Amino acid sequence: RAIVYVPEEAFGVFSFSGLRMVDEVGLPKIISEDLLSKASFIKDFAWDPSACGLHPKGRVLYFLQLPGRNYREERSGDVLFGLVFPIADESSLKNFILTQLDLKSENPFWRVRENHSPEFYSIQHKSAHISIGLDQNCLVLMSSWWSDQTNPSFLDEEMREVFSLGQGTGKSPTKLASQIRADDYDVGLFLLGENFFDHFSKSVGETEL
Repeated sequence: RAIVYVPEEAFGVFSFSGLRMVDEVGLPKIISEDLLSKASFIKDFAWDPSACGLHPKGRVLYFLQLPGRNYREERSGDVLFGLVFPIADESSLKNFILTQLDLKSENPFWRVRENHSPEFYSIQHKSAHISIGLDQNCLVLMSSWWSDQTNPSFLDEEMREVFSLGQGTGKSPTKLASQIRADDYDVGLFLLGENFFDHFSKSVGETEL
């Protein structure tokens, strides 16, 4: 199910066969440390995914893409990171995350908002460049390479695009989908060069190359 939440504009996707592979390979070597430092509860998922509300055998995806059109010039050197987990029990996951984020403290670092059209819960850090979203199907965490240049509006717009895509179709429109769906690997990296290079000005020869 997580596959349909990968944006059409993604130029790269890391695919993990399950949470064990995320824990063993993804956390120390692939997934952004900036994202992990603010959402440290990710490290707990592999211990007991069912208790956290996640699908224990669901494929986890980590995608990369350039900023959307509204922010492409403003953040021209930035790269967006998105981590997608398939959900087994939305209520259990929501309770787990809200407990981990300590939202009942006197001055919490996070704020929660319920969005409509698409419908999902948005959880944003008040100062750090990270956003969390979840609906009944998937949990999505987002940050970007320019984590020192915080922009909640940028992350919010990209998050809306992800959930609009995921809730609007049961079939992934991305060209990477057929390879990602394979079940004969534990960790895979899939690249779509045209989604990266199409955003740059090129000569005729460079376009052909």
